[in-house]
Amino acid sequence: EVIEPNHWVQIESVNFVTQGIFQLKDNTRIEPAPIFRRLQDDEARDRISSNLDSASVVTTIENHLPIGVRVSLRVAPNAEDVYGSEDLFTNNQANGYLRIPTEGSFEVGAGIVDADGRVTASTISLQRISLSDDDVLVFLREDGVHTGVLVELDQTPGDVALLGSDFVNVVAGAEIFMELNEDLVE
Repeated sequence: EVIEPNHWVQIESVNFVTQGIFQLKDNTRIEPAPIFRRLQDDEARDRISSNLDSASVVTTIENHLPIGVRVSLRVAPNAEDVYGSEDLFTNNQANGYLRIPTEGSFEVGAGIVDADGRVTASTISLQRISLSDDDVLVFLREDGVHTGVLVELDQTPGDVALLGSDFVNVVAGAEIFMELNEDLVE
């Protein structure tokens, strides 16, 4: 069977005895299943929103693939929209939509490749993106939000070798700074 660009393929476990050779004939998106997140404590949610000073998202992306990747973090009020139309994510925080970064993606170059085309070392990107108050409030929605990490790969000009040890690892966390006052001490 031929795998077309619009087919979704999920491989649970693969052991490569030799390198796999493949070609991306079109730009490709990897869309892991969205995760539902909700801060259930209404009082804590109110205290955070009223005492918020500043916030940022910190990402560490390790690319051990022979091709570059682009990564963006997506937040939506329902799972179906996490990887939906870009128009949903343009200045639409009030409705629960957020893309980090707001424009473009976190770009990470290919891993370091030897003469045989095998990745010998990862390329690592560390980035910090400041969030507006409206951005942070998206995460504090009473009904919760769904989050996802979109990984985009460009088509390759030819064959690319992939080993079982090749991977992309995305770690993202939030730093939230709050003003300490009597509201937080109760």
